[in-house]
Amino acid sequence: MKFGLGAIIRGDREGDNANDYSLPPFAKVGTLASYSWRTVGTDFDVQLNVDNLFNARYFRVAQRNAHVMPGAPRRWIATVRASF
Repeated sequence: MKFGLGAIIRGDREGDNANDYSLPPFAKVGTLASYSWRTVGTDFDVQLNVDNLFNARYFRVAQRNAHVMPGAPRRWIATVRASF
């Protein structure tokens, strides 16, 4: 069994080189849980990842004055793998 936790934390950022506007600070948290086992010569892995666990509203990047990219909302990713 494996567990993981990570975070991206950013403070205030200027939106452009002219400092016309700023982007607000944010904290984005991600987690994972994974379980692995071996049966009859086959390795199995099941993993669940949650990106943006607390569904934080944030802006990934600002490009020029008219283009500010919002970040993705919470998402769940499940993976099942079998290795022979």
